[in-house]
Amino acid sequence: MTADGDPTVERRLIANRYALIAKLGEGGFGAVYLARDTLLMRDVALKLLGSMSDDRRERFFREARAMARLKHPNIVGIYDAGEDASDLYLVLEVVPGRSLRELMPMNAGRATHVIREVADALSAAHAAGIVHRDIKPANILIDEHGRAKVADFGIARVEGDPQVTVTGHVVGTPNYMSPEQLDGKAVGPEADLYALGVVMSELGLRDHPIAKRLLDTDPSRRGTARQVVEELDTRPRTVRFWLVAAVAVLLLIALLAVLTNRSPTKPKVERATIRLQHAKAKEVLDLVEAPVAILAGKYFTPSRVQQDYREGKLAGARVSVRRAVLTDTEIEVEASATDMVIVKDAVAIIDALSGYRFRSESNLFTGVKSSPRRISWNSPIRSGDFIDLIARTAKWPLVHDNSVRQIADTRVPAALHDVPWDEAVRNVIRTLDLALWQDGEIWILESQQRRRERERTASRSWVSFALHRRDRAAVADSLRHLLSDTGAIAFSTRTGLIIAFDTAERLQAVRSALYTMDPDPSRAAQPDVPRIYSGGRMSLDLADADLVQLIQVISKSVGLSTVIDPSIHGRVTVSLPRIPWDNGLEAILVSQGLSYSVQGDVLTVFPESKVYSGTPVERTLHLRREKPTFFSAFEKAMASQREEIVVADDAARTFILRGASQVVDPTVQVFQTIDDLDPIPPRFR
Repeated sequence: MTADGDPTVERRLIANRYALIAKLGEGGFGAVYLARDTLLMRDVALKLLGSMSDDRRERFFREARAMARLKHPNIVGIYDAGEDASDLYLVLEVVPGRSLRELMPMNAGRATHVIREVADALSAAHAAGIVHRDIKPANILIDEHGRAKVADFGIARVEGDPQVTVTGHVVGTPNYMSPEQLDGKAVGPEADLYALGVVMSELGLRDHPIAKRLLDTDPSRRGTARQVVEELDTRPRTVRFWLVAAVAVLLLIALLAVLTNRSPTKPKVERATIRLQHAKAKEVLDLVEAPVAILAGKYFTPSRVQQDYREGKLAGARVSVRRAVLTDTEIEVEASATDMVIVKDAVAIIDALSGYRFRSESNLFTGVKSSPRRISWNSPIRSGDFIDLIARTAKWPLVHDNSVRQIADTRVPAALHDVPWDEAVRNVIRTLDLALWQDGEIWILESQQRRRERERTASRSWVSFALHRRDRAAVADSLRHLLSDTGAIAFSTRTGLIIAFDTAERLQAVRSALYTMDPDPSRAAQPDVPRIYSGGRMSLDLADADLVQLIQVISKSVGLSTVIDPSIHGRVTVSLPRIPWDNGLEAILVSQGLSYSVQGDVLTVFPESKVYSGTPVERTLHLRREKPTFFSAFEKAMASQREEIVVADDAARTFILRGASQVVDPTVQVFQTIDDLDPIPPRFR
């Protein structure tokens, strides 16, 4: 079997643990592969030595020893090293990104930042007595966060180790070698600095004073890597202190002159009387000021407002609202000229949605007809404030994921004129690249990136479909775009079944699409039944509340003690009208990337990254009918569940599954069931 993504790589296990996936390139005296650590279920970079000469063996283990001595954020980390059959291997950290060579050219600012990080890495290596001897753009990796990492210590010289290279024998890349290195002389840290100077030249920094010094033919005049780091840290501060002080004094004098010659002015305040057609004044008053939460009939945040007058914020705008004298259908509003436009639009939405109660089964989010309640909006408003106003007014139970904070200040991207409220919200969410999903009675709003991250670790299940159509393979291909990044779908020519593996949310989308393409009353698409929660009901209406305090308050109200991981912190915005407390708590924790468990009367809260994945097991499955390689179509999706097909052999009709027991065992049952199915009759193919 060939490895997924690179058909030229032989599928094999190194040291009965590391499964080769794809070839990444050639490094110092070895080939580098992307591999899967089947014990710890993570991707690694695996370096294999090509031959077994004594010289190469010594260099290989020197690289392992050298890298094991270095722990630095700008140096590729080492996990393991050893020997398997005829191969020596080195297991390294995978750096998602590209080499500096692939990213050239780049602007001067970014190039200087990269040089500083490489110099910092070299400073750490030199302090440990290690000389890299092959610094070049191909050996400098830039990860997905823009951080530089020095790689490939294959020809590094370690101070105190026996000299293996024969005198006069040149090792390294000629274009980046120092004069003394080209002459075959013993080299020190100065050789790495010369190579760094060459890299600076290639990045367009040849005229930089540091580059000129590093390229000096006299090693003693190149300085040290630590000097390079310190100079790049301090070089922007070249303006003389006295000049900065003089400018500051002049600005202060000018500011004082302006302030003494002007009288303080207040923003112009406008007053308006707004007549309500459907809502009562109290409904508007209730949505002004700091939101409050009610738990078991008690206020979480005491209300500081009067019955007929409130001052605070409405849809993010500062406002004072007073009920008109002797009437409950008019309000008197005071706000700045800028905020008044927003306030009027907000009051119009409150009036339009008065008396409305959100129902999950009859809104656009579930694919059914849109709401009959229509709204308009023309003023500039932050997207976060707009969605919050709609949720609170429509009694829509909504929790904001942390990822939504990144777009909270973005303005609503379009004017809305008499459109259904849920369609308006959906258009805003789509434009801002956000996603909605349902947990029980609650909806969670998150970024598409967060959705993909959540789906990579979410529980998945298997489902199969039998079609009347004969173009089943084409149908299977057309459904792939409905799957998550870690979902999979395949067509079995033997049984005629389309088999899919993904989250429940994605599989429901596949069912709906199949029902449209191949109608069958027995396979009518039914909406997933939301998870049932049994906790007592509570109401939460919070803006920017402290997360830890909120967890403690909810727990205390239902008689639970709490143990909260000390790394947990943050703030949360929620609008949850009368929902089960356990549904509310879980939605809040999920939106913050947290998990929890309840043992007796103790609630333990911890980050998702600390969730225990179960006991690792290995299962061998012998098939009678289906080819093992058919199931390899699901390998990438299963790997995201910490499960992997390690060996698939069509000749022997066997394959091995490794991973957490609660994932592997059900998968084996599914595969066995598919294998037991009878083949499709020829007349239906």
